[in-house]
Amino acid sequence: MVCCVGAGIVAFFMFFMMRGSCLSAGSASNCHCPTRLLMGFSIFSAILWLLGLLIIVAIILFKRFQASAEGAPDAG
Repeated sequence: MVCCVGAGIVAFFMFFMMRGSCLSAGSASNCHCPTRLLMGFSIFSAILWLLGLLIIVAIILFKRFQASAEGAPDAG
């Protein structure tokens, strides 16, 4: 449990707090290369969350369609 909480805190600081550190300095081009890479990964991870959510919603809607009368396969 402690490891999970610790990993969550580290991920929070790496993905969300780091984004604001260079942006407050003026522009992202003033940051070091590892910081810019981390900021890019942070934006990419936000897109992955959205993509994962859309896939889950699509699966749920497809299962509900299959269970309906219109989507049920013919028995005979």
